[in-house]
Amino acid sequence: MKHAVAMALVGTLALATEAAAGTTAVERLVAALLGSTPMEEDLRVLTDEIGGRATGSETNRRSVEWALERFRNAGGDARAEAFTMPGLWLERSTRISIEGDVTFRARAVAMPFTPPTPPEGHVAPLLDGGTGSAVDFARLGSRVRGAFVLVETRELTNLEGLFREYTDAHAIDTRALAGEAAGVVVMASRPGDVL
Repeated sequence: MKHAVAMALVGTLALATEAAAGTTAVERLVAALLGSTPMEEDLRVLTDEIGGRATGSETNRRSVEWALERFRNAGGDARAEAFTMPGLWLERSTRISIEGDVTFRARAVAMPFTPPTPPEGHVAPLLDGGTGSAVDFARLGSRVRGAFVLVETRELTNLEGLFREYTDAHAIDTRALAGEAAGVVVMASRPGDVL
């Protein structure tokens, strides 16, 4: 289907530009539409070489310079423009230890714009918050106050799931704040043991 749409687009453009641009421009357009794309390699560089790009971070600055260079190399005119961020949040370190019948350390990262804990850390009970729904918080009742609530998530497999995570997170955080929880611990939803 992709090729049929591309060919229809090329055919329409060819008729419109044949007299003015000749066949060389049409041939270049066909080659560009049907040829390989650098998108996969660009994604690899951004994620594997540059890494996370929190606004205001050094890696964010590097990603902007990289993108500007990519646009310029493609013949585009590109520039960066400054803007003011209302707040800067850069994670320094996150560590979690679970202690009880079984003791272990869990791999963890802090969610952006979460408040810092004191240097000595924060110790609180860990409650099973199910999926973080209103029913789950009602089940926990007043036990939420001062506790960390562990929320289970579904494995992320598509874009719809990503947007669901964003909307669910706001509702879960709202419930946790209303219940005066010490915090929310969200299980990773990314496949392949990615945080």
